[in-house]
Amino acid sequence: MSVDPARPRPEAGRRTVVAVLGALAIGTAAIAAVTVVLPRLELGPACGPGAEMVVVDGATACAHADVPPPGVDLDEPVPTAELHAREGVGARAVAAAEDLGVAAAPSVAVTSPDVVCDGDGTSGYRTQAMYVVEAGATNRYAQVERDIQTWAAGVDDVFNRSAAVTGGVRHVRYVTEAGGGGCVASVLNVTVPAGSMATFNATMSAVRALGYDKPERKYLMWADTYGKGICGVAIRYSSDADGQANPNNGYYPQYARVDSPCWGHGDGSNQSSIEAHELLHTLGGVSPAAPHGTSQSHCFDESDTMCYADGGGRAMQQVCDRSREYLLDCNVDDYYSTFPDPGSWLDTHWNSADSRFLVGGGANGQPGRPTVLGAVLSVNNPAVPGLATQASVAPAVPDGRTLRSVAWKAGSSACTLSNPTGVQTDVTCAASSTAATTVTATVTDSTGATKVVTSPLTFATSPRTVTVRSVIAGQSSATTPTASACTGAPTPVQAYVVDSATQRPIKGLAAAVVKTVGATSTSLTATSDVTGYATMSASMSVATTFRTTTRPLPTWPAATPVSQSVGVARCSVALGAALGTTTARRGDVVTVTGTVTRVVGGTRLPVAGVSVPLTLAVTSVSGGRTSTKVTSLGTARTGADGAWSLATRPSASGVVRAAVAASASYEATSAEAGTVTVTAR
Repeated sequence: MSVDPARPRPEAGRRTVVAVLGALAIGTAAIAAVTVVLPRLELGPACGPGAEMVVVDGATACAHADVPPPGVDLDEPVPTAELHAREGVGARAVAAAEDLGVAAAPSVAVTSPDVVCDGDGTSGYRTQAMYVVEAGATNRYAQVERDIQTWAAGVDDVFNRSAAVTGGVRHVRYVTEAGGGGCVASVLNVTVPAGSMATFNATMSAVRALGYDKPERKYLMWADTYGKGICGVAIRYSSDADGQANPNNGYYPQYARVDSPCWGHGDGSNQSSIEAHELLHTLGGVSPAAPHGTSQSHCFDESDTMCYADGGGRAMQQVCDRSREYLLDCNVDDYYSTFPDPGSWLDTHWNSADSRFLVGGGANGQPGRPTVLGAVLSVNNPAVPGLATQASVAPAVPDGRTLRSVAWKAGSSACTLSNPTGVQTDVTCAASSTAATTVTATVTDSTGATKVVTSPLTFATSPRTVTVRSVIAGQSSATTPTASACTGAPTPVQAYVVDSATQRPIKGLAAAVVKTVGATSTSLTATSDVTGYATMSASMSVATTFRTTTRPLPTWPAATPVSQSVGVARCSVALGAALGTTTARRGDVVTVTGTVTRVVGGTRLPVAGVSVPLTLAVTSVSGGRTSTKVTSLGTARTGADGAWSLATRPSASGVVRAAVAASASYEATSAEAGTVTVTAR
């Protein structure tokens, strides 16, 4: 609750009582077959002074009385003429909603009793409006029925405008009858025995005795009485369980009572509808466990219809504008949203906007749209240490914005991400990983708003089987038991490790390779990368044998060893070369690229570790004589894929050539990369 600075402080501005009953497990039987026997909770001694003990079907709870709105005296009768003047929903409140982008003509909200026509007006889960008066008291039903219908329409307006904040539609599903422009809330004229208004408990007992005890009804009572110390009171079952089986969703009858001094407020002074406040309690809000919930089932993040300093031990926080008082759930994160932030507390707990007592709610409720940037993070848990597992983030971007970026981060340095800026990525952690870590995605939209979502990443460490293959100079032991290598040249020696069951590569597994020449053996070790390759290097002048296995880990016992022999000879290689550009200004960088390969058994293989010197041949003519000057541009070296690259700055126009020099390892060869034309700046 919030008021203008010149008005009384918020503690003078709320007027409700909420009775919170203990929830119990719900069966799956049809509503008509439900027999309610709630356990009795002995809470009386703990209720404290000024509290009322509420009992329904043997369950007990405390009802804590609160102060009425400014200027309202609970001990004074309210003349009928004054009731007629109460708008229920004020023009200023409607304007405040419009400021949030929830537009409607104020005259519709303020003066019309119309509510949504839904079905036959009686079947299903509905709110029943009731005028309740004690026997012997003046019955003003005929005079105030239209007022109550207008105030009921105002309650509906609160719920629907609040749904529109998150792009949804929700209407209170009243028991209706024909009237107005189509349907109006059907208001029962109920007389209870004298003395039934003394307490909320007595009122509930009286109307239940008259047959108003159906679980598929929320009984919203306009009690024509005063002087009982009650402004508003309602029952909420203390459960925040997600899903349609929440006990506040039609498993037991629920009641709300508003006494006549508090009827029809929300009259344009930044006050909210008391009737809407009480009905929301019966729909399950606000859970004390909500991010801004209080122990008395309200909230402390103002401004909000359900928030005020209720003595629940939480200091009030001004989070939303004071004009927001008319609507439900400031920041749409505690109890009412048609599109809660994915993965948030409200997304995973009971959300009153999902109630089947609301048109648009229920098990197949109509979703709204995000109003704040949100995201859901999914990680395929548990991961197997060393194997990739998938993580994905689903951004929920508000209308009018676009997704700008996604940034992933793993909580452990032993983990790598295949696509650190995409909405989906593979996460691969070392084969030795056992302790749980985290995966975090930071989502940013076009306004610069960010949403950070984090998920645990856990590991399944049951032993699995490793398959290892020896790969020497690009030749796998699986297809080439006897490989060939170039005499004396540095040769890639690799172990390729995969999970035997899935054939997926394993990251972070130590490979152990024994190199044997005659009677002499030496050991090589390396750790596999995310592709499953552990890469080492060896030079061979004579025939050599390699025996490859893996070091054991809890998840990965040692692999069955494999052997591969290697024959050596001087290699004939093919050299390719190309210019990145054929024209350049003096001093500009020109990139020259190429490959060195050889053919083994009809297969072209890369040759790694080969030096490739590059030269520039500049031809000139002087005195009728032609001469060529050759200068060095530098030397490139092939990588594991046989590719090489050199960035150089030629000073003159000429022909660029690459070469492989003759050696014990390779036969000589050369290639022309092309002619580069160099111009002055």
